[in-house]
Amino acid sequence: MRGSAEKMYNRVGLYGEIEQANPHKLISMLYEGALKRIVMAKKELALKNVAEKGVLLGQAMMIVANLKSSLNMEQGGDISIHLTDLYDYIETLLLKANFNNDAEMLDEVMNLLLEIKGAWDQIA
Repeated sequence: MRGSAEKMYNRVGLYGEIEQANPHKLISMLYEGALKRIVMAKKELALKNVAEKGVLLGQAMMIVANLKSSLNMEQGGDISIHLTDLYDYIETLLLKANFNNDAEMLDEVMNLLLEIKGAWDQIA
């Protein structure tokens, strides 16, 4: 019962944070969400819980796809093109890491996302 109530509380808190966030903060939250799921997937991988690892990596892939779809190709110019290529690479790494149960690939993805998120957060 406690776990269920805690999940509900966290979900309500997240919805409140999303409602109050500006577009810049929402993108930062997407990066955080992808990173959180990859960390959790690494834990599941270490525990040999392949099904849960797959679910978490699938969620991370959806977040990266949403980040990619949020790019404004007309206004973003070369930066948007390069980010699209980088997101494609990250998606490929996530797929391979999931298929091969490769924690090192997940580390590479996390490093890339942390670097992008750091640059994004500096814009604010």
